Amino acid sequence: MKNLFCLLYIVLLSFLFGGCKDFEEPIDEPLINNNENNNEEEELDTLPSTTKILWGIGDNFTGAKSSALLNETSIKLVSHWYNGPQDMSWIRGYKNQTTVSDIYAQGYGIQLIVWLAQNRETADYAIGDQFQDDIKELTEIFKGNGPNYGPLYIVLFTELETYPPSGEAAAENYKKQLSAAYIKAAGTIHDTYDKAWVGLGLGGYHWPQAIPGTRDITRWDEAIEASDFTCVQQMQSYKNWQQIPGKTRNAVSQLGTYNKPVMVSHFKIWSGGPDDNPDPIDKKIADAQGAFDLFMDDMFTNASLDALYADGLRAWVFMNDEYIRKHGDEDKVYLRAKNFVSLHNEENPVMKREYTPTLPPGQVDVLLSYDFNGSSLEPVINNAGTITASGLNNHNLSFELFSTQGDPHTSDGGKWIRDHGQGADHINALTENEAVNINSGNQKNNYLSFTISPSDNKKLDLYWFTFDIQARTGAPDTPPELTYFAALYTCKDGIINHTGKTVSVSSNTENSVSGWVTAQFDISKMKFAGGEVAEFRIYVWRVGSTNQRSERWLEFDNIKVHGYSR
Repeated sequence: MKNLFCLLYIVLLSFLFGGCKDFEEPIDEPLINNNENNNEEEELDTLPSTTKILWGIGDNFTGAKSSALLNETSIKLVSHWYNGPQDMSWIRGYKNQTTVSDIYAQGYGIQLIVWLAQNRETADYAIGDQFQDDIKELTEIFKGNGPNYGPLYIVLFTELETYPPSGEAAAENYKKQLSAAYIKAAGTIHDTYDKAWVGLGLGGYHWPQAIPGTRDITRWDEAIEASDFTCVQQMQSYKNWQQIPGKTRNAVSQLGTYNKPVMVSHFKIWSGGPDDNPDPIDKKIADAQGAFDLFMDDMFTNASLDALYADGLRAWVFMNDEYIRKHGDEDKVYLRAKNFVSLHNEENPVMKREYTPTLPPGQVDVLLSYDFNGSSLEPVINNAGTITASGLNNHNLSFELFSTQGDPHTSDGGKWIRDHGQGADHINALTENEAVNINSGNQKNNYLSFTISPSDNKKLDLYWFTFDIQARTGAPDTPPELTYFAALYTCKDGIINHTGKTVSVSSNTENSVSGWVTAQFDISKMKFAGGEVAEFRIYVWRVGSTNQRSERWLEFDNIKVHGYSR
């Protein structure tokens, strides 16, 4: 009787819940059909893992529908492309269908990628009035005609670096217009659909491959501020797959500093065209999958995804092509990708970026400071029984660090790094990558550093890192313009991460001073165990002439760490 009762109970549960995964797609066939893993598949990674991101695939609804990856996993994002006004006529066909609404009905999100780099005509269309009308209509189309609605992610102007015309002045003017067009379109998208998210489509190929590395994207800060998420694409030939891991990690790390979810908006390893790969199709497929398999060795691991997630990655969208397709039941590369996606799949289609509540510096304690009132480089530590910290160390700057004693600028009360402006022993790095890169000759590792650790059995909550910075030039032979840069990096568990936005100060004439600027960095995401050590590094470099004997100073004061110790 007991066994019969159990059997009836199981049957009842099957009746109540068994049909929940059915997907009725109005265009022919189910978009999603979750199949159970068969015995021939490789075993899933059995190590504990809680890191999950939103996965997607495209390039359009039909292509996504035919994808084995979509049909054999529970990924929740379907990607569709818009390549210019020539696409509007057929995309309008969705207005008379239930396609979009039915996708949302089953709990899936839609990604719309707007790519306008096809030619000069479509690039100019991006900054014109017609595009603003069209993006409103596109948002209405991909919102659907109800009754079901869901999240719509619009990646606007993807690969925007390829849009500007040739010529420095013309390119600069175009970028300003494109940024303004983006901000206006973002407002239109938000006004048209309350579940629409928009992100600026940056090209991943512009990030350096060496880690760590950043690029100057400050010109797009206003556009990113108007965005709901940040995004970067990554597409390479199978011959160049080695470039992808470093470029992707650097892009995600830098974009994550904007405190918005980060999306790899479209990813592809292609097998090459006739010019660079004239082999038969079977060989092309093998080339692409072989490169993708090696890529997965590097990127698709628990540790790698954990690090990307910590930097802000929340979504990854594949382009449906040979590298990710299923070529028979024994396709080991496909099965490996499928298993990794399944293990790390976030089924909630709404991207989330968790925030640690942060407070203005005035509302938290100053745990330690280097205020440079004397000749010592040792920190002033509050609640010394709770934390310990090292002195301020000078790594390869090769400058005089000197106190106010004997300093011609004693009234300012700071501590200075004196840049003599002659030879290799001064700040002559031209880029942040050169300043940070250990293999870049005389410019290697130009930074100040110190370490901090909580005492045993204490919980350390960090919120802000701040410092004051100023630039000064003297006379004679001072370059007409001199700009210093300072960037905060954190080093924890042997991993160096760029934190926040780079700060700059300039003195543009002889005997000029930039004035003090307070740089503030959010470090609230750092977590500590008892006795765990973290290192802070302030990397410095400058842009300006390096061959003149001029008096110049980069000045620091009031380096502080704000937080609580409990």
